Amino acid sequence: MSSYDERPWLRRYPDGIGPTLARRHDTMVSVWDAAVAARADEACMHAFDTTLTFRDVDDAADALAAALQDGGLRRGDRVGIYLQNDPQWPIVLIATWKAGGIAVALNPMLKARELAYHLKDSGATVLVCLEALYDEVVRDVLPRVDVARVITTHPADWLDGPMPALVRDQVGEKAESQATEDLRGLVERYAGQSHQRVEVAAPDVAILTYTSGTTGPPKGAMNTHDNMSHNAQLLAEWFTL
Repeated sequence: MSSYDERPWLRRYPDGIGPTLARRHDTMVSVWDAAVAARADEACMHAFDTTLTFRDVDDAADALAAALQDGGLRRGDRVGIYLQNDPQWPIVLIATWKAGGIAVALNPMLKARELAYHLKDSGATVLVCLEALYDEVVRDVLPRVDVARVITTHPADWLDGPMPALVRDQVGEKAESQATEDLRGLVERYAGQSHQRVEVAAPDVAILTYTSGTTGPPKGAMNTHDNMSHNAQLLAEWFTL
């Protein structure tokens, strides 16, 4: 009998954690919908002095999902997310899932050669990025990749009140570009519009995250909806004891 049969690690589980997990959700879309239904007006995230509720994030994601589909995004298409740790990141991620797409997590420290590799390898056809990253990196990469749509955003786009000095000093004021679409503008334009509901399944890839490439070319790790919803439930049950 192996240790897997005996499962000695169960002795380390705290009271209230059973030996098996009764799954509640198979996809991250379902996980998110349940969170919104239960906590719509509670705080979902804080950024500087701004608080976004679950409803705020869901409404923005719905609008962006409609915009993505209106632009031709279909089930299984890849959306590159080339952002810092801003409120826009989860909004774009959830919108991608709602539209049936696969998110591609892109390190904002990637330079032109690295970004081109990741975009080609993932097959991303849409890229959402910071304005500064568009000017510094993306503009020169676009002729080498098959990205058909670029959406840009400023770090302060979802912040209330005056722009924080930290943001202003690092990236300056918001700029208008004729070469890209504006994320906040798209969300406002499609606000209240319904996106076509796409039924994703547990085995479908939810997000591609790339290895560092230390010992070879970076490889896209396929994180499925099943993987992520299972982990989300484990963490939720463990930390709510």
